[in-house]
Amino acid sequence: MPVINFAGIASGIDTSALIKAQSDTFRKTRVEPAKKKVRELEDTNSSLTELTTKLTNIRSKLDGLRTINGGGVAKSATSSNESVVVASATNAAPPGSYTISSVTSIARNHTLTHNTSYSLTSSAMFPSINNGESAANRTMTINVGSPTLETVTVTFTSTTTLEDVVSAINSASDLATASTVNVGTSSSPSYRLMVTSNNPGTTQGTISISTGSAIGTLSLTQDPATNAVFSLAGVSGTITRSSNSVTDLFPGINFELQATSASPTTITVGADVPTTVSRVTAFVEAYNDLVKFQKEQNAVSREDDGKEVENIFGPLASTRTDDGALSGLREAISAARSGSSGTVRVLADLGISTERDGSLKLDTAVLEKAIQNNPTDTGTLLANLSDTVANVGGTIDIYTRFNGLIDLTKNSNTTQIQNQNSRIADTEAQIQKQEEQLRMRFARLEALMGKLQSQQSTISSALAGLGSR
Repeated sequence: MPVINFAGIASGIDTSALIKAQSDTFRKTRVEPAKKKVRELEDTNSSLTELTTKLTNIRSKLDGLRTINGGGVAKSATSSNESVVVASATNAAPPGSYTISSVTSIARNHTLTHNTSYSLTSSAMFPSINNGESAANRTMTINVGSPTLETVTVTFTSTTTLEDVVSAINSASDLATASTVNVGTSSSPSYRLMVTSNNPGTTQGTISISTGSAIGTLSLTQDPATNAVFSLAGVSGTITRSSNSVTDLFPGINFELQATSASPTTITVGADVPTTVSRVTAFVEAYNDLVKFQKEQNAVSREDDGKEVENIFGPLASTRTDDGALSGLREAISAARSGSSGTVRVLADLGISTERDGSLKLDTAVLEKAIQNNPTDTGTLLANLSDTVANVGGTIDIYTRFNGLIDLTKNSNTTQIQNQNSRIADTEAQIQKQEEQLRMRFARLEALMGKLQSQQSTISSALAGLGSR
């Protein structure tokens, strides 16, 4: 049964104020420190999440410089005649010149068109067909590929329209596309059925059509699929590919055949200085962003309210996880070597130096010169650094992977948060219980004092009556 409190009626004591003061004192010593700890742990976990983002950003900047992606120096490829051959290169491309002596043929898709025209796409293609014929006799079969990779069938009735056939082919085929082509004018249209293979070359691109006896032989205009055929200087004979995109002739070199030509086209591969400088610059900026973040998150400030001084610690001041990550990166940077005895051995030879505040400084002029004069050692040095830092199991992965060091720290903090919240809940329950006990005690005190005051009033009245006789 709840206690009804008429505070101070008999005693004059403000019991509500006394109970609140006691509860506030208890909360200040027991609850508020726990809540503060929860806030600090939550802030730390939030900062650790941001730390993961910044470390992941560094890894992404170094990813293109890893050995698995071709090494530390980007490559570019130029063509002497881009109307015939357009070329590109990855980091793995070997420097040098390569000559396409001639392009005999470029790869084409197979296109065929039914020569019968229709004034409307909703016109029936074979209105005179006998619907009573067997389905096989009323079926058109389209085979794509040689040998056949896909077979599409369309079974006709006398009402099957041109647009019905287009829809049926496109719904059933992954390797060919049907469409209607207007060979007439907008005022006097003349629609025909066109089927085109989705891939070039005589293997995947070839199309053949056969029809049942009820349909008869179709009159078709065809532009057959062809392969790309070209010759390479220094190699006897011709080279054939099913696509105009040639990616497997040289490691890291891709080129696109644009047109046939009897004249030679030279592809030149060399170091891509601007791209390499841009990638290294992006890494340095990402690293310096981490250094700045770590310094801010570990800062300690002082608050003075005139009575007492309190030290305010940054969210990461209570953990060594960020220090370990940054220390690992610094060790990798200091230890990076090209393995050469030449002019490019350490990162300082690429214009990368460490400032007093721990950030990196990049002299792009020095880096450009190193790439131009010694691309091999430059690439090896950058690749060695990138492999150490950005590979699976590397410096960053140890911290950022699932259940890595950052996850372990956050999980520990989360457990502490849960424990602190449990203590807060238990303490609040204890405070509520104490408040109820105090209210009951004060209620009994008020009742006793009220009774005593009533008795005093009765005695005083009796004594007053005796005195009047």
